[in-house]
This record gives sequence, structure tokens and C-alpha cells, in this order.
Amino acid sequence: IFNEIDNRIEFCKLMSEFVEKYNVSIYGFSLSDSECYFILYSEDLESSSRYIQLLLKSYTSFFNKKYKRTGTLWSGRYHNMPFELNAYLLIVLSYIEKKVSHDELYRSSYLYHIGKEIDPLIYNILNKNFTKKRLDEKEYILLNYKLVLKINHSQFFREKIEPYIHQNCLLSTIKNLKIHEDNEKKTLKFHSVGRPKKHVFKFNLKENILNFERECGICFNKHGYQKLNLQFFNNQGELSTDGTLSIISSAKNLLLDNEYYFKGWYQYEFFCNELDILEEYYECGSEIIGKSSIVDEVEQIALYWEILSKFGVSSYVHLHINNVGDSKTLQCYRDALKKYFLPYKLLLTDNDLKILESTPEILLLKHPSILSDVVKMAPRILNFITNESYSKFERFQFLLNKFNIPFIFDKNLKLTKNTNNINYNNNVFCFYSGDDILCCGGNYSINNINAFGGSLKTEKILSLSNAVSIDKDPLSITVLSFSNNHYKAIELCTELRNRYKSLIVRHYPVKKRKKTESFLREIKDRFIWFVDEKEDKYFLYDSEKKEYVDKDIYLYISQQISC
Repeated sequence: IFNEIDNRIEFCKLMSEFVEKYNVSIYGFSLSDSECYFILYSEDLESSSRYIQLLLKSYTSFFNKKYKRTGTLWSGRYHNMPFELNAYLLIVLSYIEKKVSHDELYRSSYLYHIGKEIDPLIYNILNKNFTKKRLDEKEYILLNYKLVLKINHSQFFREKIEPYIHQNCLLSTIKNLKIHEDNEKKTLKFHSVGRPKKHVFKFNLKENILNFERECGICFNKHGYQKLNLQFFNNQGELSTDGTLSIISSAKNLLLDNEYYFKGWYQYEFFCNELDILEEYYECGSEIIGKSSIVDEVEQIALYWEILSKFGVSSYVHLHINNVGDSKTLQCYRDALKKYFLPYKLLLTDNDLKILESTPEILLLKHPSILSDVVKMAPRILNFITNESYSKFERFQFLLNKFNIPFIFDKNLKLTKNTNNINYNNNVFCFYSGDDILCCGGNYSINNINAFGGSLKTEKILSLSNAVSIDKDPLSITVLSFSNNHYKAIELCTELRNRYKSLIVRHYPVKKRKKTESFLREIKDRFIWFVDEKEDKYFLYDSEKKEYVDKDIYLYISQQISC
């Protein structure tokens, strides 16, 4: 229905005409041969609904008259998906504009958003009914649009946008989703419909994020950490893209002076990736702010190890540690790097020159390809580390061994922040799974306050946890009891369920005695615990290893679950 340019021009004219009538704003649109997509904004839902209805009805009338046909043009009702503007505009915009060719005229708003010359009709559609504030917000968000177009979001489109459109669900951050659901008093999040399929593992990321935060909270609170409520917006009203500054501003009032220290943990939503593109992801971490000891620092790493173990990924993770020296070491090292890169200034971009002045160590990680050989010969921080820092690092390693946490000394490990007032120093750590970072942190100073902290990359940990568990059936046990009342067997089942949350526990009360081998053929669970209350006999059978256990049964089950 939009294959001819005359049809597309007529549709755009109708769009422009009805925009004024219903006072709606259009952020973007695209017209494929058989579908049309819009990003609309209006103060009330009724205006946008009436706008779409009149637009589609008017175009049907034009199309039927032109081609001498009758009847409806559109198949069924239109679909809509409300979404959070600041967090998802760029991705949703790229979704609709990637659906059509950019070579044909009047196909989409693509040329406008990349700064090319466009027809006045398109310009008029995309600039009507915007207040100055919303126009400024739109221009600020669209600054990064060219970078968004280079990224492959096909998985996000397939898993989020397309199913959300067909269910009319709200695409939003977890925090705002709860607020809207409370206001509307109905479920707005995406949910599966139809009869559930059997034997299919379902991984609900949103619910798992909330569960991850809850489990982290239990773990941190148990060790005396208080929850921090972070500031999501800076003084300019922009979304904060770094949690560390928010942590210090949240805890500042709790610090009397630098002789006292505060232990806090947080759940944080970020909205930007390394390319400054709006993108939602989550972190959960903890900080010791003020004066702390190496024991506190190692205890915090042990907490991260405990959380990774709780989600079943510790066997797939390697802890890397390094010492990057104290603040004096860092200053001397930065001065040496500035002198070293001085002859190569002409090869650096304006942004690289700014980095060279404030945090030159970042150039060792992110530099123009032409400087690859130069970077290989750059000074190393190991040549500047003091004896005091070395002794702290030795103590750090000794305590990690005491906590039974395996680690690798990685002299290439460096943590940097592209922020003038945040500097990592002394001991730093990173939990890797392959090339992915699941958790990282270390000592740092910010606004002359010393701290030690780290952050767990929530979604990466959950994805790994899902990947390693999806092919494994949960272990199960049947408690087989010979008795008249079975009280002890029922107590045993309760105890097993309390001890092992992942273990499936079944009770099999037996009225008529048979040979043990008969039960082994009937019951398909991994473990069978025989309880004979009359003769006071207790023993466990492991069907996988074909062996009986009659001592330290709980210890044996724990070992098998951990394996």
C-alpha cells in the first residue's frame, strides 16, 4: 500500500494535517510496503488514539478511491507499545527506521535524524507541537543516534520490542514499571500467553534481577552493610552513568570524618554504555567508605565469591588481582606517561588529548591503532610501586588464601575511570568468566575520601547462571519410610527442604515391605533415603554411583550438590 511514492506523499500530508488537529508530536515514523510505524507523544491517550484512527481511515478512503476498490485496508486493530522516552527512544527509533530502505523518498524520518537535508513536509511533521523543553530533550538524546545505528540490536528487537508491541506492554526500567503498575493497578510487564509448553526452561530476566537484588541484600545485611539509596540524576537533571559518584554523595552525610568508615551496598540501574549510548543495565555492589583494613577488603571479595557460588557460577569464574600502587605512585606514573606520549601528540584526537592531561593511563587501553607499537613500549606502573604498597599486597594475598578463595596474580590488570576525581590505587581485583567481567573493584579515592568497593554485573551473572543450569536437571531425593505413622520421615523431608533449596524432595510411605532392589527399580530419583523406624535403620543409596552411604549422609548430599 506504500510502494508508490504518490501514496507515501499523500500519507505524509495526512500525518502533518492531523498532527495539528489532535496536538500530538511525532518523534519518528517509517512506511514499508504493507506496514507503518510511528513514535507518538501526546498528553493524553485519547488524542493519540483518535489521531491514528482518523489517519488510517482517511488513507483508506484515498486508497480505495484511487484504485477503485472497496472495503477495509488494514488487518485488525493497530498495536501500540508505551515506552520510557529517556531510556529507550534511540533503540525504538532505530527499530522502526531499520525496517525500510533509506534510498527511497518519504519512507521514514531517517534522513532527518542523521542531519541530512529533507523535504519540508517531513520536517514539518517531526517538529510540530514540541515545547522548547521537549525539543531540547529530543535534540540531546538524538546526539548519539548515529552510534546507535552501528550497533546490532537484533536480539533486543526480537526479545523485547516485537513481543511487547503485540501485547501492548510497557517497555520501561524496573523502577518505573512498578510505579506505573501501581498507578494503573494492572500488570503492564510482558507475560507469556497461551498454554505453557512442557519441558521448556523459562528465563525471566526482570524477575531474576529482583531476585538477585534480594539475595545480595540478604548476604550484605548479614555482614553489617546498610543499603544505600542512590541518586539517579545529577545536578543538571541528566541520568547519572556512574554509580561511584552517587555512592559517595549518598554516604557523605553518614561520614563524620575520615577516621570512621561506613559499609553500604546498592542496586543501581545504568543507562549508558561505553559509547555513551542510552542502554539499560544493572549492577549490584558494595562499598567500604572511609578508613578500612585489608581484612575488610578481603571479606568483601569473599562476599562476592559467596554470591557467585549461590548462583552456581563460581566454578566458571577466575579471580585476578593486582597492585597498582598508592596515590603517590599513580601521580609519578601519570607524569611519566605524559612525558612519554608528548612526542606523539599530533597523532592524538582532541578527546585523547583531554584524557592525556587527566588520566593518561586510559590511553594504554583505548588508543588510536597507529600507536599500538608505541603503547607496547610505554612505562609500566610496576617500576613506580613503593615498598609499602608491596607489603599491603602480600598481606592481601595471604588473607585470600585464608578465605580459601583461588586467585591469579595478573600484572596487566588495571582498573580506570574516565573521571578526574576518581583514582584506583593499591589492590584491585576482577572476576572473569572467559573475556566477560562478572565483578570488579578495588581501592580508590574520590574527593579525598578513601574507599574500597566493587560491583557485580547483574545481567552477565544471571545469563551465565542460566547457561550453566539450563541443561542440568535438579537433583532429587525420595525418602522411603517403613512405619505406621511416618513422623520421622516427614521431619526428615522438612529438614532436607530447609537445608537444600535446589533439591527436589519426595516422600514415599511404604505399607507393604519388599526387597530393596524392587524399590531401586521403581524409583528414578538420584538419591533414595531408606528410613526404617521400627528397626531404627537409616541409609542412603546413590543411583548414579551405585553405592550405599550410612554415615555422614548430609555431608555426602552437600558434596554431590556442589559438584
